[in-house]
Amino acid sequence: MCNKFNCSSRSVITSTIARPLGIAVYSAMKQPNGTNPCEEAKCSHICLLSPRPNGYTCACPTGMVIDSSAHSCAKDTSEVLLFMQSRFIAGIKLGSTNVTGIVPVSAISSGQDFDFDSRDGYIYYVEKTNGSLKRIQVNGRNTSEFVPTAVIGSPNSIAIDWLSRNLFWANSAAGLIEVMRLDGAQHYRRVLLSNNGRHRDAARPLSLCVDPTRGLLYWGDGGVPGIPAKIAVVEMDGSNPRALVSVDIRSPSYMTLDAESQNVFFTDTFHRKVVEVEIVVVVVVAVVIVVVVVVVVVVVVVVVVVVVVVVVVV
Repeated sequence: MCNKFNCSSRSVITSTIARPLGIAVYSAMKQPNGTNPCEEAKCSHICLLSPRPNGYTCACPTGMVIDSSAHSCAKDTSEVLLFMQSRFIAGIKLGSTNVTGIVPVSAISSGQDFDFDSRDGYIYYVEKTNGSLKRIQVNGRNTSEFVPTAVIGSPNSIAIDWLSRNLFWANSAAGLIEVMRLDGAQHYRRVLLSNNGRHRDAARPLSLCVDPTRGLLYWGDGGVPGIPAKIAVVEMDGSNPRALVSVDIRSPSYMTLDAESQNVFFTDTFHRKVVEVEIVVVVVVAVVIVVVVVVVVVVVVVVVVVVVVVVVVV
C-alpha cells in the first residue's frame, strides 16, 4: 500500500495471497450518497441513469424494444441472424452490424449444431465433447440438458419441426436419423432411417433441415464405402427416401431450405463452398428420366413383338 498521490509511505498489507488478479478497497467513501431518479421513474424493465434533464433512460432486455411511451417494453419482432461458434451462440439483428438480437449463449463445449423453437422461445444445441442435447431460453435463462446423452446417443445435427412439435437428429457415427416428441413429459422416439447398405440409406448423416408444410426432411450425407455422399430427402414418417444429388459432394456439413423457392443450400466443408440445389429442377429431371426409360422399354417391347410376329409369319 502507498499514498495514492505520490506512492510514498509504502507498506506490505499481506504477502500470503498467490497471484492476485484484482483488488478493491471496500469503503462507503468509494460509493458516496446521491439522488436516484430511477426511484420515481416508471420504467417497465430497466432504468439507467443518464445526464439527460430527467436524469434517467428506460431500457429493455435483449429481445424487446421500447415503445412510444419511452417507458414500457414490447416484444421485438425484428429478424435475427443466429450463428454458432465453437463456444457460444449469438445473434445479430438483420440490417445492423452491431445490435445483439439475443443474449449470447456462452460456456458451450465445442458446439456442433443448433436450431430454435420460436413458439416457446428456446434454442436447442448439440455439443461435440459429450454429444449432449441442451436447450436455453432466448433471453439467456434456464440452461438445461434436454435429454441425457445416454438416452439419445451422440447427435451431431438437429432440426425442429415447429408444426408437429417434433425434434429430428442425426447420429453420423451410428448411421441413424431419429425423431423425438418435443413437448410433454415423455419424449417418445423413433428411428426413421438407418444404414442397410442401400444408396438411399442414411450412411453418415451430417446435416438436417425440415419442410413441415410438405412433410419432408432433407439430409446431407457424407457417405461410407459402398454408399456415396449425397443430398437426400425422406418423408417425415420415414418413407420414400431418395437421393437428390450425389455428384461432387464430400462433406455436406450444414444445410438449410428456402421454403419459398424450394431450394436447398448446403456447405461442403471438404470443397469449402456453399452449394444450391434446385429441388424443382431435380424432380423434373428425375421425372423426365423415368419417362424416357418407360418410352425406351415400350419401344423395345414393341420391336420384340414385331420381330416375333414376323418370324412366326415367315
